Amino acid sequence: MLRVDNITASYGVSQILFGVSLEVAVGQAVALLGRNGMGKTTTIRAMMGALRPSSGAIHFEGTRIDRLRDYEICRLGFGYVPEGRRIFKHLTVHEQLVAFGRMRDGKQQCTPDDVYRLFPGLAERRASPGGLLSGGEQQMLAIGRALVTSPKLVILDEATEGLAPLVRERIWSVLSELKSRGLAILVVDKNVADVMALADYAYILEKGRVAWSGAAADLRPDDDAQRRLLAV
Repeated sequence: MLRVDNITASYGVSQILFGVSLEVAVGQAVALLGRNGMGKTTTIRAMMGALRPSSGAIHFEGTRIDRLRDYEICRLGFGYVPEGRRIFKHLTVHEQLVAFGRMRDGKQQCTPDDVYRLFPGLAERRASPGGLLSGGEQQMLAIGRALVTSPKLVILDEATEGLAPLVRERIWSVLSELKSRGLAILVVDKNVADVMALADYAYILEKGRVAWSGAAADLRPDDDAQRRLLAV
C-alpha cells in the first residue's frame, strides 16, 4: 500500500534523513520507532507532503505522492493523527467530527456515531469545545477526526504519549479493532511493549537511517537491538 524508497530530507542545510525506506501493506500495522530526534516525525512529514524529500520516492497504491500537495495526499486515503493533536479549541467535539467527514466509494466509512462507539467518553463530551477537553479526550478526538475522513491508512505520531494508563489502554484496544477490520496503520510511540503488541512489522531509526527492521515478534525486550537503539 505505502512504499517509501530511499528518501533523504533536510531542513535548510541540515540533512535529517539519509536513505530511509519502509513499507506498509494492506491491513498491516507497522511501528516506526527510535529515540527522540532520530527522524521519525520528519519521515512522517515527508509522507504527508509537509516536507518534500530531496531524493528518493514515496508511492501509495502505485501512485507517486512525494511531489503532490498535502491535501492531494490526504484525498488518496491518508488519515493523520499528528503529534500534539492540533484540535480546534473553539469547535465542539461533534462539530470537528462533522467538519472532517469524507466519503470514499460513495460512503463514509466511519461516521461520528461510529467514533462515539469506539470512544464512549467522547459521546459524553460531544457538545464540549475542544479546548476544554483533557489531554486524553483530545487525543481520542484527534484519532476520531482522522477516522471520519474514511482513510485506507492511518498514521499516528506519538499515539499515546503522556496519557493516563486507562486512556492508553482504550486507544490500543481501538487500534487493534481497526486493524482487525483491515485498516492499515503506521504508528510512532514510545510505549514499545504496547506498540509491538499491535504491530506486525517494525522499523527503528537512528540518526536518520533505518538501523533495524523486521517482524515485530523478533524485537524482544531482551533483544540487543532494543537495548542499543531504544533504551534511554
